[in-house]
Amino acid sequence: MKKLTTLLVILSLVLAVGGFAAANPVTTVADVLKSGVDDQRVTLEGKVVQQIRHEHFIFRDSTGDIEIEVDDELLRLYGDIVNQSVRIHGKVDKEHNRMTVDVKTLEVLK
Repeated sequence: MKKLTTLLVILSLVLAVGGFAAANPVTTVADVLKSGVDDQRVTLEGKVVQQIRHEHFIFRDSTGDIEIEVDDELLRLYGDIVNQSVRIHGKVDKEHNRMTVDVKTLEVLK
């Protein structure tokens, strides 16, 4: 049963990546911070550099840093993502003077 559940999670992630990646070319952290809007879909490539609390990390690309939120389901699939190069697909979460990215799918890059 556990294998079936894992397989279904992986399949849903693969299908979700297609939906995010097809409509969203890779952008930069600087672009998101400068002109991102709430619920905007984004794709970012860079490195997870630090975990700041449960499900919350600092993501860095060549243009800057932004906080990302990664659900436990993704963390169980990929394990420790700190110091990993990744491509993330997610939605901008803009509240008050704070902007983060809610990660919907994640790919560890080699």
